[in-house]
Amino acid sequence: CQILNITLLEFGMRIFAPQTALVHLVTGEEKYAIAARCWILRSALSDDWRGDHGGCVDRPHVGDILPYWSSFTGWYPKGFAGYMDHPFWVADSAFGIVLAYDMLYLCFSPSERELVEDSFKRNGIYILADKLLQSRDYYVRINQGILFALPLLMQLAIIKESDRVYTDLYEWTLDFLQEF
Repeated sequence: CQILNITLLEFGMRIFAPQTALVHLVTGEEKYAIAARCWILRSALSDDWRGDHGGCVDRPHVGDILPYWSSFTGWYPKGFAGYMDHPFWVADSAFGIVLAYDMLYLCFSPSERELVEDSFKRNGIYILADKLLQSRDYYVRINQGILFALPLLMQLAIIKESDRVYTDLYEWTLDFLQEF
């Protein structure tokens, strides 16, 4: 599929994972579900979702050395300028991961679902919620609020029943979006 090849080289998790999952749903071809599932699980095993803005996917190639960064081309380690303070990276990655996960939910075992949903808590929710909670009024007034709130809401919709804190945050995010 030419479109898939272009996507693999030019877009990130925001586009690649959902598009690949959708191709599986449309065609029924297992290879697309396997590819998207692989990226979702690798992302779930990572300790940080801050790929390049856009989370560009220009791998996975066999032989690529980085251990679990097949979902991202960029990685900014602790101590690098902007560490833990660029929610755009997290928002882009989280959006693609949660959307593809939702489309492929039945392709995951219960233990894999737990792994992915725990990664939402660790990597996707905490930085997006923190950014919005700390500067709610600011993000209500500018166009970037939706960039953080949408992937936050999508992740929370999946895990909100697991703990009251996520239910409350889900409701808070809905209120934020209504005000936004």
